[in-house]
Amino acid sequence: MKRIIKALTLVLVMSGASMGANLEYPYIYKDPSVMGMGGAYTAVGGSVNSLFYNPAGLSDVNGDAGFEVTLLKVTGATSSKTVDFVNDFSDVMDIDNDTEQTKALNDLILKYMGDNFHLDVQSLFLGVVKSTENFGFGFTVVSSAQANFATHQGAGTDGLVEVDAKAYGGVIGGFSKNFIDGKLKAGIGVKYLFAESVEHNFSTTEILDNTDNFTDYVNDNYVNSGSGVGFDIGFEYVPLEGSFWNPQFGISVLNVGDLKLGDAGTIPMSVNFGVALKPEFEGIKGFFKYPVVALDIVDVTKNNGVDDDWGKRIRAGAKINIWDNRFTTFAVATGLYQGYPTFGVDFRLGVFALQFASYTEEVGAYAGQDEDRRYTGSVSVEW
Repeated sequence: MKRIIKALTLVLVMSGASMGANLEYPYIYKDPSVMGMGGAYTAVGGSVNSLFYNPAGLSDVNGDAGFEVTLLKVTGATSSKTVDFVNDFSDVMDIDNDTEQTKALNDLILKYMGDNFHLDVQSLFLGVVKSTENFGFGFTVVSSAQANFATHQGAGTDGLVEVDAKAYGGVIGGFSKNFIDGKLKAGIGVKYLFAESVEHNFSTTEILDNTDNFTDYVNDNYVNSGSGVGFDIGFEYVPLEGSFWNPQFGISVLNVGDLKLGDAGTIPMSVNFGVALKPEFEGIKGFFKYPVVALDIVDVTKNNGVDDDWGKRIRAGAKINIWDNRFTTFAVATGLYQGYPTFGVDFRLGVFALQFASYTEEVGAYAGQDEDRRYTGSVSVEW
C-alpha cells in the first residue's frame, strides 16, 4: 500500500485546482454500479456493497443463489483532465535544462489553473455474502488509494500545490438479522483498516530539488500512518412486504463515533437515510427486469465538518436490467449525485463482470460551486 500512495503522489503531485482546499466527502470505496445510479444505496441492499452503505442490506442478498462471491475486483477512477495533465507533466520532466524546466513547470500550472484533478485505485480482493430466511452475513478484503490536489498561484506561505492523498486497506464484515416476519432488518458491521496519508503544501523548488528521489523524500517527511477499528449499524424497514412496488426505508450510521486512524487521520461518522422502490417485476419477455429507484440523504447530522450544504448530501437514481439470464446480464443506470447527472452500465458474461460509470463530485463547499467530472470502471470475477 505504501508503494501505491507514493506512486500516486509522484505522478500527480503537480495537478490540481485553483481553490484553497478540496472539500470532497471522505470515503473508503465507491463502486461504479452504485455511482451510476447516483450513489443511492442505503435502502437498496442485496450485494457486497451493503458493507459500505448499510449492513442491514445483507439480508436482501438473493438467498436462492447460495454464497455470492466477488473476486479480484479492480476499480480505477480519474477526473476529466487528469490524462491530459499527466502527459504534459511527463513532457516537462523530460526537459534537461533546469531553467527551461522551471519555466515549463510554471507554464503548466497556469495552463491548468482552475481545473480539478483526481485519481484513485480500489480493489476488492475478495467479497463473500449470503442470506437465509432469517439473517444475512458477509465480509470483504478491500484496499483503496485516492488523491486530490489544489494549486496555489505563486510561492507564498501556502506553497504551490496542496496535496491530499490517502490509502486504506483492511477487512470489513457484517451481519444482519430479520424481525417481524422479515419486515424489519437490523445489521451491524465491523471494520479494521490500516491507513496512510499525505497532506502537505509543496513549493516549486521543493519539487524540483527532489525530482530524482521524490518518493523517498515524501515518505521520509510527509507520510503518516495509522490503523483503527470502526463499527457500523443499520436498519431497513419494509412496510408493505409483498406489494408490487415493494418500498423499503433504510437508515445507517457508518463509523460510529468516528473512525480514528492515528496519525493518518479520521473518517467521520455519517448518519444516512434512504428510501427505495424495488418492484416485483419480472420483465417483458425476459427483458427489462428488476427495476430499482432510490433516494439517499447522507450525513444528515453534518458531522463531517466539511460543509453544511444539503445539495451535496442528496443522491438519487434508478437502475434496470435490460436483460438478465444464466449466462449474461446487461444493466443501465442513471441518477443525480450532488445535483449532477450520472450514468452507468453493468455487463456480465459468465463469471466475468465489467462496470462503468460517470459522475461528478462536488469539491467545493456547496453543490454547483466546483464540479469535478469523473469516470470510473471495474473488472471482476463474480459468481
